[in-house]
Amino acid sequence: MISGSNGLLGAADGAMVLRKSQRGDHNASLEIVGRDLADQLLSLSFSQARCLWMLERAAASRFLQPPDEVLEAISAFVQQCNGHWHGTAQGLLDAMHYKEIKSNSLGRRINAKKQQLLDSYNIVSNRYRRDIDLRYLPPQAQTA
Repeated sequence: MISGSNGLLGAADGAMVLRKSQRGDHNASLEIVGRDLADQLLSLSFSQARCLWMLERAAASRFLQPPDEVLEAISAFVQQCNGHWHGTAQGLLDAMHYKEIKSNSLGRRINAKKQQLLDSYNIVSNRYRRDIDLRYLPPQAQTA
């Protein structure tokens, strides 16, 4: 329902659209999309007695993000470095011999995908001014 890059949603990282068939309808669908969110479609019903929307059901299949080529390369590199690497974004690109992205884009991507780095690749990332610190955590170390 929302397209293009102009206006209010031009700079938004995500959006939620509540769609009803008619103005006074008590059933609706909520579509959630975003750069850092899994796309979702939720069916809701409005409870007049409680004055809130209630979740009826969520779409059976959630959107699975395809593997991120850059994060895959970072994961492989950090594991080759005994599970730890520290330096600048440009230093990381040079050490990985990775030419497909610029250093400022790499820094932003690592920040934006920090949770995906941890969840999918077991890598904790921290920023210290211009430096990036990447540490591989074996799965058993995360639960301890």
